[in-house]
Amino acid sequence: MNLFWRSLRYLVLLYLIFLFAYASHPDIIDASRALGMESGTVLSDDILKVFAILFIMCLNIKSFFRSGVIIGSVVIFFTVIVFFLLVISRYNDFRMFEDIRSIGICLAATMIGWQLGLNEKKLRFLLFFFTCCIGYVTYLQVVMNVGGFEIADTYLTDNKNSLGAMLATGVFTMVFLQSNTHGNGLKRLLYVLMILSFTVLLLTIRARTATATLVLLFFFFYYQKFSRRGSFFLFFLGIIIVVSATFVFFPLFREYVWNSFVQNYEGGDITSGRMERNLEGLRFLSDHLWGGELEAESNLEWIHNYPLNIWCSFGLFFSFPIMLYYTVTLCLSFFRSCRLGTSDIFNVGYFAMLIPFVISMAEPTYPFGPGTATVFNFILFGIALKNTYAEHHLIN
Repeated sequence: MNLFWRSLRYLVLLYLIFLFAYASHPDIIDASRALGMESGTVLSDDILKVFAILFIMCLNIKSFFRSGVIIGSVVIFFTVIVFFLLVISRYNDFRMFEDIRSIGICLAATMIGWQLGLNEKKLRFLLFFFTCCIGYVTYLQVVMNVGGFEIADTYLTDNKNSLGAMLATGVFTMVFLQSNTHGNGLKRLLYVLMILSFTVLLLTIRARTATATLVLLFFFFYYQKFSRRGSFFLFFLGIIIVVSATFVFFPLFREYVWNSFVQNYEGGDITSGRMERNLEGLRFLSDHLWGGELEAESNLEWIHNYPLNIWCSFGLFFSFPIMLYYTVTLCLSFFRSCRLGTSDIFNVGYFAMLIPFVISMAEPTYPFGPGTATVFNFILFGIALKNTYAEHHLIN
């Protein structure tokens, strides 16, 4: 019965991943906008229902309370709710509800990952399936909206930022799979081809922040991998030589990468006004440090930096539990990535969690959104937590 239940949960998870990807299908996006939906899609309700069903199927309070990380996260989450009630009672401001909703979904995703109980074979297929689904939908966006593999002056891809973050996650998991696959040349070659082709898709849809994040995580991953062997310098030198040779002998590829980042921004603001909005936010925060916009009206545009956006919205005091959850999760993911390394496929969750946090430096809703864009990262995080717990208690 237990095996049947785990298999059923796994199938529901695969269906949920399919819905994540299919929600960004060009036809679904077009139908949603035709119905007047400015955000989300016609599948949003279905995704939340399937997610809720999966959470109920994974609900096991006794198991959750074995994890100090989950216990701490639940305590912080309820502290956020308390602060939300304080904000309502004092300022009659309900904006923090969206943060509660987003953090609650991510916390539930972590609990789902903790309870899934996947073996290595199922985890490998899960990563492969997720990447293929997101990659295929991105390809359809490129073909149907961009018109092919060319860099457009304007952003023509619907749901670009969410799609870019998910595809960056998928590409990085293929890096992890390729590195941890031994003795099977065809599989390793397949992973390399997927990494290269899906990275080109990222460049084509011009998901600049996601692409830059993927590059950073790539070097961080291989630094962790080769520094333990004392050969990172040779690896880094090899990468520099290969990239330089590629740019020299394949100028079209060099122009493709360059145009993906700067086309239509030549001589202008490559940050699309983000830096100026951030500076305005810092100036406002310096005058209204503790209460932010709760205590003073502002004409600030949406700040594309999650911590700064939260601080400006609620001040340092009322944003404290939100930023505590943000900081604890980030630090845990980073330090466990460093300590546990790259040789265990289950550790992919710690590395993958870093992706939405890096993106949060240039986006206002990451790492807890938008929508369900980062849910898979938190599921992988929960899987990694459970594996670390199991290994620790097996050893002890």
